[in-house]
Amino acid sequence: MATDSRHPFATGDHLILKYLKLWYDYVINHLYILCFPPLIAVTTTQLNLDYISNLYTHLQSHHTAVMAIACIVVIGLIINRMTQPKPIYLIDYSCYRPPDLSTIQNILETSLNHHWSSSVIF
Repeated sequence: MATDSRHPFATGDHLILKYLKLWYDYVINHLYILCFPPLIAVTTTQLNLDYISNLYTHLQSHHTAVMAIACIVVIGLIINRMTQPKPIYLIDYSCYRPPDLSTIQNILETSLNHHWSSSVIF
């Protein structure tokens, strides 16, 4: 019974999976950006002057459609802005370290020295 002691990711397989996951994350996160240029290219190839004039007259007579599209675009932009990850700022707290004069040990020593020096001896 010889068992293969080699782990399945012992070779470069883990690198392949890592880059596959990175590629998948990139495609899913930027899907709308990746689909937008081909959509624009297809749309611009079908444009002509008659199509633009018909679209203009159609939009002039259907104000509710224009408002609905504008609202959908604005809501989409708001949702996009709200779901973007917030920036994370890393702060080095060592630069905010207080001086040694304000530590509790120094404050107690100073107050005790002041107390003993100001006490009256009879």
